[in-house]
Amino acid sequence: MRRIIVILLLIAGVSVGHSGIKVIGKHSLLKKHELCHIWVLKNPWRIFVHYSLGYYGERYFYIDGKVYSGFENADEPVFSPDMSKWAFIMRKKNNDYLYINGAEYGPYQSVSFPKFSSDGSKFLFWYQKGGKWSINYNGTVFGNYDFMFEPQLISDGSKYAVGYQKNGKYYASLNGAVLGPYDNLFSPGFNRSGTLYGFKYSMDKMKYFCVNGELFGPYDVADGPIFSDAGSKYAFYYISDYWDIEKRAYYVNISGKLYGPYPESGVPRLSYDGSAFAFTYKKGGKAYQVVDGKTYGPYDKTIDSAFIGKSSRFIFGYIVGGKEYFSADGKEYGGFDKITDFHAVPDESMYWVICQSGGKKYININGTEYGGFDEVDWPVFSRDGSHFAFLYQKGGKYYYNIDGKEKGGYAYAGKPVFSGDGSIVGLAYGKTGKLTVDIGGKTFGTFKDIGRMIISEDGKNFAFIVYEGAKEVLYYNGTKYGGYENVDMQFTEKGTLIFSGMKGKDVILAEID
Repeated sequence: MRRIIVILLLIAGVSVGHSGIKVIGKHSLLKKHELCHIWVLKNPWRIFVHYSLGYYGERYFYIDGKVYSGFENADEPVFSPDMSKWAFIMRKKNNDYLYINGAEYGPYQSVSFPKFSSDGSKFLFWYQKGGKWSINYNGTVFGNYDFMFEPQLISDGSKYAVGYQKNGKYYASLNGAVLGPYDNLFSPGFNRSGTLYGFKYSMDKMKYFCVNGELFGPYDVADGPIFSDAGSKYAFYYISDYWDIEKRAYYVNISGKLYGPYPESGVPRLSYDGSAFAFTYKKGGKAYQVVDGKTYGPYDKTIDSAFIGKSSRFIFGYIVGGKEYFSADGKEYGGFDKITDFHAVPDESMYWVICQSGGKKYININGTEYGGFDEVDWPVFSRDGSHFAFLYQKGGKYYYNIDGKEKGGYAYAGKPVFSGDGSIVGLAYGKTGKLTVDIGGKTFGTFKDIGRMIISEDGKNFAFIVYEGAKEVLYYNGTKYGGYENVDMQFTEKGTLIFSGMKGKDVILAEID
């Protein structure tokens, strides 16, 4: 049997009422039913607790065996993306203090929350002291600036970028390399992978771009640059002869290749790896869409557009003759009275569009249309995008569409939930006060009210919450645990379950065999 790691708020020293539970940590609150938030941290597993004696009462933080208190005010904590590191800001005696993993920084006039690297191993924050601004990058302090923009830290923490003002001039600092001075500057930054840096700046009222040391300009008006998340592509647009309406012209620069002139153009887009680009322009009162050098149109107006995940596939919408259309993978769909929702799924393989015509709703998922419905909910997908499910209403009943197959009609139904691999889908349906939970075709219930449902990555384990009055009961693989308050839960990468709840005044970290 899989092991379950459980976080419970329980009465100290009293059995939780289930065999096989091993308490591995706890913290006692000052009294029952304080305002309390709980987070689960990893590497190692532990709890972060923020609680207070009433809404305006004194606040406390508990983490790593220590209680922090005695401050006038505090914000909710922040955590590194991998949930291994923590930070919070407290204010006392009119000064701000920042705590990062137990280390105190301050006092400051003002201080930011830190930006963490993806694994929490590096951090960056900025603060004001003595009227000047400075940066702390992983323990190294520099600055004393008159003004500064919000810095950027790339995901692995290896590079940072910041723009600042000193003695009336602006500068860009890119991992310690300083560029400038300039008359004005617009926030410098790297692309997500750190392979490109760039920024816009002004000199003598003209606009310029700097991209990896290469300079572009001068321009009357300009916007950008934007970068591909990976690879080494960039894009920006500018306007020449802006002050002469007869000569005014728009140009788009895609990694050094110029497109234009146009009477008007939009901000360019780049695919994830920069292998494709897109932008719009207007000419003769009509709108056009350019995708990787190919022009589509004319249209009365272009609307939403996006690259699909990390691919070079592009989807865009447009209006002709008062009807709305969209184009994807070289095919056109329409005309609808209205396109209401327009999304691309991050895994590269899926897009979906919700449209309305004749008072009915339609949903198009990767080129296949389903409808007409009275209402349709946003679809959900397995992690790899190979499976989909959505909920819709028709004739006063609720139905599911799961990979193109319909199931329903119910008086009530909740949003479907997939396992990560898409092998199992979880449903909740029935009528008010009599709801059934369906996990891959195996049913549980009936229940009066059902809360959140989750399924492990491989589909072998599941959990859901049932409300019983003011209490919440957790069902894990069909076994009942409860009742608690404010239950939350998650599966680990190994498929074990973590959940938090409230019962009594103690916070306990426990493991169940």
